[in-house]
Amino acid sequence: MSSVVNFNHLSFQRKVNDALTAVERTLELERSPRLAEEVDHTYGAKYELVDITTNAAIIAFMTCLEKLGLNGLILGAIVEGAGNKPLTLRFDVSTTPTFMKEVKVKVPMDRSYEQTEETATSMATKVLKAVRHVTEFHYDVELEWSLSIYSGTSVDERTVLMSNKSSSVIVKQAKESSRLRISPRSYELPLTWLLKQVNLDDMASQFKVDTSRESTKTPRRNDDVDEAIVFSGRLSSWIGQIHTGLYGSLAQIEGQHDPALEKDRRGSNMSDVRSLEDPVFNPILPLMEDRSEPSSNSEDKVVPDCMIKIELQSHEDSTDRNVLLSSSDLTKLTNEHARSLQGVLETCAGAFDASEYIVTTTVEIELGAVLRNLRSLSIQYEETMNYVESMMERQLVAAIGKRLTQDDLQTYVRYHDARLLSPAPKPFSLSIRRPEHYPTGLVSIETVDDKNDCIHSHSRQVNVGSTLNVALNSATQVQLSGNQYLHGWMNHRFGEDKKNHRLVARARQFSAF
Repeated sequence: MSSVVNFNHLSFQRKVNDALTAVERTLELERSPRLAEEVDHTYGAKYELVDITTNAAIIAFMTCLEKLGLNGLILGAIVEGAGNKPLTLRFDVSTTPTFMKEVKVKVPMDRSYEQTEETATSMATKVLKAVRHVTEFHYDVELEWSLSIYSGTSVDERTVLMSNKSSSVIVKQAKESSRLRISPRSYELPLTWLLKQVNLDDMASQFKVDTSRESTKTPRRNDDVDEAIVFSGRLSSWIGQIHTGLYGSLAQIEGQHDPALEKDRRGSNMSDVRSLEDPVFNPILPLMEDRSEPSSNSEDKVVPDCMIKIELQSHEDSTDRNVLLSSSDLTKLTNEHARSLQGVLETCAGAFDASEYIVTTTVEIELGAVLRNLRSLSIQYEETMNYVESMMERQLVAAIGKRLTQDDLQTYVRYHDARLLSPAPKPFSLSIRRPEHYPTGLVSIETVDDKNDCIHSHSRQVNVGSTLNVALNSATQVQLSGNQYLHGWMNHRFGEDKKNHRLVARARQFSAF
């Protein structure tokens, strides 16, 4: 199960337990949802759990995109005009520095000296302070960025969702502007998978794992979840590009601000903008609950900040819907996410202090808050899917009593081959000898590991008495005579765990071949 190799179960468990306080506050009284591993449930309920958490992720993604300007009206109009063409989200950013002026500044120094003037009637002493003459170069840096969406290849006809254009003065002590310039950059994110999961007629998320496919192995290992993980990874990568291209460059530009006088200097607070800590409530939680009767399915209205609702579809093999959160519960959690995100944006706008930044404005701060939440949602979704697989793996190991490997499969097959097949397969370890002589060595096929275990094969003698001719060159041939054997070997593989093999020749002591 390679998908859970790097999964940190304890870290994820702590993260979910921290969120349970907000969950219990959001749901009705006397409700106590817990991690799925702590509640008895059937195998089919795991598929339902994956459906629920994926739909919650889709709604949370769409809520964030709405904060970025992609509301229901714009989305409907773009989808209708695009037809069958894919939709792409595009972020463009650039800065243009313009030289303004050169200023001579006198900078007081710590040193001072006394100057005495003597006249006919008196003597006066003056204290003079040393100054340093510094040349400042003033640049007007214009920042321009936009977030847009377009269909197919119609980049020039894209619809702008969010944009900002601002300018600030950067003072340097060297006439050099290359590090103040961000050449035009574009970062794109395909929205095809995300919009396929949303029924635009009633604005409902409708993700469901197709259990009828042969490629569906587990609730985590199937084509539907794999596509969701791919989109989540692309989303996280796209946000990382924006953080580097926009906020990383802004931090570099603001770091160039170096006026000569101390009173003109301003500290940059870009470290807070680039922080990965996200205070927004995350609704992507693998929760179940012990209860004898299903919870009320009364409709909860979707808050204005959340444009997508949940449309759950049950699996035929699921018989314990009672342990799962209802659509009403999930609506409350996604509503809480929307409310929490709106609260963070209002806090960012109210707490913005222009004196702490040089180029950055409140619009970049709010954009960073939404992108930070999108990345947090993406990471949480991937961890949740891996948690479901890890939970099932740990339950299987507990039921069997050990972790099965390729060696266990080989032991099982060899045990039954020895009883079912006649003659039974034998180790491929053959003696090499001349007629009427003792063996000079061995030839074997072994595993490439610390055990060097021989394969077991069937064999039978063929072409009795025939001679094998091996041409060394056009004039020389070597004739090999003796018995010839045909060997057959069936290589069993256990999941993705497979072993390599090698042909090994060994000579006995004082022998060579």
